[in-house]
Amino acid sequence: MTTLQVSQDTIELQNKIISLKLSLAKVIEEREYIIWTIKPAIEADFQIKIGVFQLELLQLEVESRRLKSMIHRIQADINRNKKPNIEFIEKELQKEFQKWYKQIEVEAEKIKYAKERFNSQMTQAESSEFKKLFRELVKKLHPDINPNLGEKEKDLWLQVIQTYNRGDLDEMRALSVILEDTHQVEISNINELKKQLESFKSHLKKVQEEISTIKSDHPFDLEENLSDEKWVEGKQTEIINGIEQWKQMILTYVDIIENLLGFKVDTMLD
Repeated sequence: MTTLQVSQDTIELQNKIISLKLSLAKVIEEREYIIWTIKPAIEADFQIKIGVFQLELLQLEVESRRLKSMIHRIQADINRNKKPNIEFIEKELQKEFQKWYKQIEVEAEKIKYAKERFNSQMTQAESSEFKKLFRELVKKLHPDINPNLGEKEKDLWLQVIQTYNRGDLDEMRALSVILEDTHQVEISNINELKKQLESFKSHLKKVQEEISTIKSDHPFDLEENLSDEKWVEGKQTEIINGIEQWKQMILTYVDIIENLLGFKVDTMLD
């Protein structure tokens, strides 16, 4: 094989590697966008449309169960000819239901995050710029595309990931300014280039498979339903019916407690 032929083969391999790097950067950006933007958006949409009702249902269910336990404790004291110590009973119930209260806090935090996310959404132009900047930084700094990164570049990549997760457009712009375009392929011998080519093909396939797996998993199974107004309305109605049932149960338990104690008690319905 002549020197000219070797050089031509080398150039063709380099061009293929550059093309694969660009494709890999695109699918990596797509994967991150799905994980850190689309997925949270679906989860937030669910919380706004369904989660707020589920939280109220959970709160009422816990309150109802708490009052039922209170009735048993009060009745037990009365059966022993002992005056019920409501303050002590309340403290015991607080301990007993701590796990439930923690769950309520978790669900409430999800709804808070969802509302904050909707209030701080980027414009379409800002979102497009954000994705473009991230894709360029992926080409320069992602370890799968740049296996020989120095410590400084590795630190910058961590900053890029953190910035992407926060959705901070201004910081993403700043990180983009720091770096020069370094996605060109360095001159290597032909065997090394072939190894690089196969490596990038393998990474590209792996990321594409990851994207397919992510899209087939929760919460993407809810995406179509959440865009269906009839499904959303039906789900809301179902939960609201449950809410009304727990409210009635609470009123029944409150009436029993007040008859046992001879005075009014406060509940979350007051």
